[in-house]
Order: sequence, then structure tokens, then C-alpha cells
Amino acid sequence: MTKQTRFNYAFIAITLLYAIFTGLFKLRGVYYIELLFLVMSMINTGVSSGNLKYAFRQPAIIIWSVWLVYTFIVRFFAGYRSDNEIYSILHIFFLPISVMIIVFVEAMKNMRRTTLFILVIETLFVILGLTLQSRGSGTGTGWEARGGMDLGNALPLNAVTMAFFAAWAYVKGYIKERTLYILLAISLMGIFFTSTRKAFAGWAIGCVFVALTKFDYHKPANLFKLAVIAIIAYMALQLMMTYTMMGQRFNQVEDAGEFAMRNYETVWWLKPLGDRALHYILGWELFLEHPIFGIGIHNFQSITNFAVPIHSEYIVQLCECGIIGTVLYLLFNYQLLKGILKHKKYISNKEGLILLSALATLYFISLTAWQYDSVRIFAQNGIIIAACTKYVTNHRKRKQN
Repeated sequence: MTKQTRFNYAFIAITLLYAIFTGLFKLRGVYYIELLFLVMSMINTGVSSGNLKYAFRQPAIIIWSVWLVYTFIVRFFAGYRSDNEIYSILHIFFLPISVMIIVFVEAMKNMRRTTLFILVIETLFVILGLTLQSRGSGTGTGWEARGGMDLGNALPLNAVTMAFFAAWAYVKGYIKERTLYILLAISLMGIFFTSTRKAFAGWAIGCVFVALTKFDYHKPANLFKLAVIAIIAYMALQLMMTYTMMGQRFNQVEDAGEFAMRNYETVWWLKPLGDRALHYILGWELFLEHPIFGIGIHNFQSITNFAVPIHSEYIVQLCECGIIGTVLYLLFNYQLLKGILKHKKYISNKEGLILLSALATLYFISLTAWQYDSVRIFAQNGIIIAACTKYVTNHRKRKQN
């Protein structure tokens, strides 16, 4: 392993485990260490190879770079600075794209090593979150009853990412089937620890894609097996809805939606989003007031005095980034999806399904969570871009030979 790769992997590990350092171990100033390794990784990557230039020739990376420049300018002119501006700038504008680029660079050099390294880091995150956090002790379904307040939603959402990397490692032949099921079980435990609904639904979507990789639909026996699995999954879901806190929280969605929208009956169709429906309404109202440029990224709370940020990536883009930012966001995701679908003739069906599962899960969770500063998502995106690029590169090499 080269010095450059060691720096890059150290940067990836520190960045992905940031919530562990600050949430569980209560360490301060970790973002300065992140910044140090970011600079060292970028310098080493740029000097020792041409991979950095190659990364900036990828359409998805170019588009997200433009999105970052645009949102930085809008945020500068909009004002409303945060209490810790260094942290905000680092974690919004530099770390996510840096992780995506470095993961891309390392995956292009060695997909197996990079995939397994990130899988180990994500598994470590989930195990530490499961073992070191206090469990709930109160009544009801709030954070005190659920437990896991130190990491909050970072644990279940990282568990979803862990499940993707486990599935990707499996279809690539890096881990055995038994290991896949063990890792999926651990990730599910991380999700049930905090009874996070969106994470469970995202995990389930990913598992559907994993199941689709296991069956040859031309064989009737396999279709029968799939039907049996579907029945068992349905029965397990019914038990979960009846006897677990996760089920209680799912059953509360409609009531929470009705309460949040008691003054907005004309948009009743948002009630399935629960208390997040109000985010859509307030965000949409701000978008109509600032349609072109938006109010500036991460400024929703500053303007509205709302208790939490907007819990929807789509409304974040409209409200805080305006039409221009939303178009760039859509183009970025279009490039990711296009990369998989355009090169499907080079990609095996199983690998293509798992790459699509990453996007399907992301788009679903984005309904009730913001994602633009999530380094785990951009690590995932780096793998997707590298995988599609490697398929085309390998195909061209075979043709030349």
C-alpha cells in the first residue's frame, strides 16, 4: 500500500467515523484533524498520480463541484452565519465531495480493497453505536424511550450504508453469502436500536434488490421460493408493526401528519410524511418567496426559527438552493443513474441491481432527510462512479486486445 493510499484511507476513516468521535467519545476539534488529512490526501493524490485530474473529468463530479461553488456564493450573499462557520463550511462544501473523489480514486486503483475498507469502517460504526450508547428508559416513542441520543439518526443511516457496501462486496465476490447475511443482520440491529422508520424502509428496499440478484426468473421453482420469502417477510412485518417500537412509530405517522397539518388541510396528501409534512409546507412557502437562488444552504432555521433543519433533501434544494441549485442537484443524480443504465451492457445484472439499490434507497430516504452533507452517501457515490467508469475502461481494453 502506497503512502498516498494510506493517507486517503485515514482520511476516509476519520471522516466516516466523525460522529463516533464527537457523539460517543465527546472529542472536540476533530474537524481540524479532518481538514489536515483532507489537505494531505489531496496534495498526495494530485502530485503522485493523474487520478485527481481524471476524477474531475467525470460529469457527476463536475456538476457537484458547480453546485458547491453556486451554493457557497449564494450562502455568502444571503448571510445568516452559523455559530461555527469553519465547521459548516468544511462539512458542507469540502468533506462530502472530497470523500467522493478520494473513494473514486482509490476504487479505480483497487475496487476490492476500497470496498472492504469502507465496509469495515461502517461495520465498526454500527457496532460501536450498538454497544456504547445508552438504551431508552422512558415511556412513549421519543428519543428518551428509544435510546441512542448520542448518535441520533447517524447510527441507523450508517447502518443502511453498511448494508449497501455488504451487498456490493457480496455481488463482487469479496465476501461469502453467510457473511452477507450476518452483516445485514447487524445493520438491522443498528436500525432497530433507534427505531428509525426511514432507515428501516431504506434497508428493506436494499434487501429487495439483494433478493432480486438471487433468482433466475426463468425457473418456476425460483419464483415459488421468491413467493415464499415474500410471505415470510409480510408475516414478519405484521409482527413488527404489532409488537415493536418501530411498529408503534409507523402507526403514529398518520396521526403526526394530521397534527402537523391541522392548519393546512388543502395539502392533505402530505400526511403520509408525518411531522415532516410541515417541513414541506414551510419550505415551499420560502421557495415561492425566493424561487431563483433560494435562501442559502443551511439557512432555514436561521430564517424561520424552526427547531430543526429541513428533513427533506428535495425541499432543501428548492427552498435553500432555488431553481438553479435544484437543477444542478437533479443533473448530478441524473448522471449517477445514467452511468448505471447507459453502461448496463458492460455491467452484470447482479452488480447493476445493487448499484441501482443504492440510488433507490437514497431517493426514498431523501423524502424525510437531508443528504447534501452526508459523507457516507458521497462515499457510496464515489463507488458508483468508479464502478461505471471501470466497466467502460475494461471493456475498451478488451476490445483493443
